[in-house]
Amino acid sequence: MKQIITLFTLLIFTIFYGQIDYDTQIQPIFDATCTECHWTNGGYTGSGLELTSYNSVMEGGESGDVIANGLLEEYIISGYMPAYGATSFLTDEEIGLIVQWISEGANPSG
Repeated sequence: MKQIITLFTLLIFTIFYGQIDYDTQIQPIFDATCTECHWTNGGYTGSGLELTSYNSVMEGGESGDVIANGLLEEYIISGYMPAYGATSFLTDEEIGLIVQWISEGANPSG
């Protein structure tokens, strides 16, 4: 229920105040929680997914375009990522922000 309220709040905020900006809102989340494994062609078990820049996210990895095929959203909502043993995890607010960014078209800037 908390995730639904968070997502709804982010949606309302975004409708009134503009789109989410990748460089200032999304990349810092990836830097803090994902690039520990997903850097330099994907350090995480050979996934080939690098999350160090907008362009690398859009290139995807061995699973293809993780935005278009829904894997990025599915993995963070389900808690599959960040993987067990990671040193940082996503908050409900961060998950909501990433999901909202994806729903807005995963644009490079707001």
